[in-house]
Amino acid sequence: MLQELARLDPWSFWVARVREDEVGDVAVLGTTGAFLISIFGREGYLAGEGERLTVDGRPIGGLRGLRKAAQKAHHRLGAASVFTDVVPLLCLTRAVAGSPRTVKDVRVVHLEDLIGEIVSRERSLRPSRAEKGVRVLGDPLPRAQGARPDIEDET
Repeated sequence: MLQELARLDPWSFWVARVREDEVGDVAVLGTTGAFLISIFGREGYLAGEGERLTVDGRPIGGLRGLRKAAQKAHHRLGAASVFTDVVPLLCLTRAVAGSPRTVKDVRVVHLEDLIGEIVSRERSLRPSRAEKGVRVLGDPLPRAQGARPDIEDET
């Protein structure tokens, strides 16, 4: 997943690992806003019944926690004068899924749709504010000569 995020424009987007005591795996801040991403690596087929998601009949949990973590991140960014909403994203890395959907205010996307989901939103932050905000939410990933290095994927 981190290799996919490395495709983002390095002058407009910053990526950070979320601290271990926080919900989520990766935070992305950029000119299109802030995103708190949780990685879901189970194989199978995604199914949705109302506000309940399952992969091969096993429920996906943690959506409420991810939504609350995004709200908390929003308040932390505001305290640092970075004013933007934080979109909670559940990224399916191995499950087969249809088009992106929103369930319990969490956007559920497949890995191949992740970049499009981030860059297609309306510009809402200046790059300098996004760069400041990424440090509030996590430990920024290194950049090499203005571009992110290839980072080995954990999933």
